[in-house]
Amino acid sequence: MMLQDKLKKGVRWLTKKMRLVRCVVLLLLLIATIDKSLALKNASQEAYRVTSLPKHESEFVIFKPGLTRQYKQKGLLKAWSFGGRQIEVIRSRSEPSIYANWPTAASFAEWISDTDYESLKVVCDPSCDNPSQYYLLSPYQSNINNLAKSIKRADRTSQLLAVLFIIDMLGWIL
Repeated sequence: MMLQDKLKKGVRWLTKKMRLVRCVVLLLLLIATIDKSLALKNASQEAYRVTSLPKHESEFVIFKPGLTRQYKQKGLLKAWSFGGRQIEVIRSRSEPSIYANWPTAASFAEWISDTDYESLKVVCDPSCDNPSQYYLLSPYQSNINNLAKSIKRADRTSQLLAVLFIIDMLGWIL
């Protein structure tokens, strides 16, 4: 066997291995983008659910964005954190404060600087008579359009990766 034949055989082996590696990488990217799309769809369903909850009737006097704690809402692979903050909302000096969930859609500081009294409406889950959880309404309402755009983008990316994966698999098999 001549050196030239050995080189050709080695190059063929290398290109087959590279195609296999490329297929594996594309498959992993495809799984990750599908998972991101599912997590975004879950966040969108949650936003629609929160906006349909009953509104709390009392007026909230003091709003302290500094007193927050983090919570997480994750996707299938536990890789996408679409969580947010829990914000302490103080109603009056005599009543205990409540924690309202705020989703991470844009910068927290930017949202606080743009907010007004109307934005501080709170909804109760499942009812205001016996609530188990409170949500700050405005961020969920404003987040619905952003989530829809992100879902479309993630779906388009996963479709593109699926096409590339199929093309690469056919090239590797043939």
